[in-house]
Amino acid sequence: MKILFLLHSYYKYNKGGAELQIKYIAEYLNEKCFEIHYVFLHTENINDLDNNITLHGIKKVPLFEKLLGKFCYYNKVLEKLNEVKPDIIYHRNLSTFALPVVKYCKENNCRSFLHLAHIQDVELQSIYNKKIVANILNRYGKRSILTKFDRVIAQAKYQDILLEKNFRRKVDLILPNMHPYPKEEIKKDKKVKVLWIANFKSWKQPEKFIELAEACSNVAAEFIMIGRDSNDERSKILKEKISKIDNLVYLGELPIEEVNQYLATSHIFVNTSISEGFPNTFIQSWMRKVPVVSLHVDPDDVMNLNSIGFHSKTLEQMISDVKRLVNDSDLRKDIGTKAKKYADNIYSLNNIDNIINLIESK
Repeated sequence: MKILFLLHSYYKYNKGGAELQIKYIAEYLNEKCFEIHYVFLHTENINDLDNNITLHGIKKVPLFEKLLGKFCYYNKVLEKLNEVKPDIIYHRNLSTFALPVVKYCKENNCRSFLHLAHIQDVELQSIYNKKIVANILNRYGKRSILTKFDRVIAQAKYQDILLEKNFRRKVDLILPNMHPYPKEEIKKDKKVKVLWIANFKSWKQPEKFIELAEACSNVAAEFIMIGRDSNDERSKILKEKISKIDNLVYLGELPIEEVNQYLATSHIFVNTSISEGFPNTFIQSWMRKVPVVSLHVDPDDVMNLNSIGFHSKTLEQMISDVKRLVNDSDLRKDIGTKAKKYADNIYSLNNIDNIINLIESK
């Protein structure tokens, strides 16, 4: 069976969360003898093979994309679909790429799978775009598209609830994100390390972690930021501020192997995002016995229900939660042990077997 994955980027070139999850799924399915193709945007046209996955890179056109968004690639994506002739198209992170998918599947013997990747996929109104007209188009565009996919997969129960509430559709499968079990040694250093891992996009709120580090200047802990900056004036200002804080260091973007190595020797992970789908970094942390302190995000209330971290909700409470964990090693160890047991059981790569079952069902 031939499966085509469709996303705006490929993990080899852009190491985002959705790209990482597709990497795990595609490689797993490839090992199970599915023929895997991957269509994405790139700086140039690509037809290549990577780890037995056939890559189809579509050259970006920044000027047209600025005017029309991803819709400007409609015909190019449709050309690739007709060229590959897949049995199933898997699209993650709902975008205008869904339009050629729906058209192709309607006209051919092909099934369409949508995997929700962010809370914005199931919200009526964007938290990033406040324009009334844009949100009306967003609402009706989503409603039209979401009803046309053959299968919809969610990361968490809250996505299923919002999908039914806002678009009158139920998901076909709730599939938690998955990660391989850690290979690195989990050994905590004596000095407490507090990690923040994300890019510098505004909704990730890196400035909140900087404020946290400043507020914790009197505690015995090192604060570390890992992730790609936005290469703009805002990032420049943030990095200048970081350089002036003694207990804070910024390491830039690192390969996932190095990120996991840092987590294996660290004590606390902090998330400051306004919203997420289900952060990969939560799972990476829990699998390495690292409690999570999150400012706003706790999908399905998993941290509270399983006692594997703190959902702070305010900056003041986040500062208090981090200080408490820094100063209480027994609490850190207890939460870390619970977190690893929970994550190893819930978020393993074996979850992908549920996708295979969905593929094989009619």
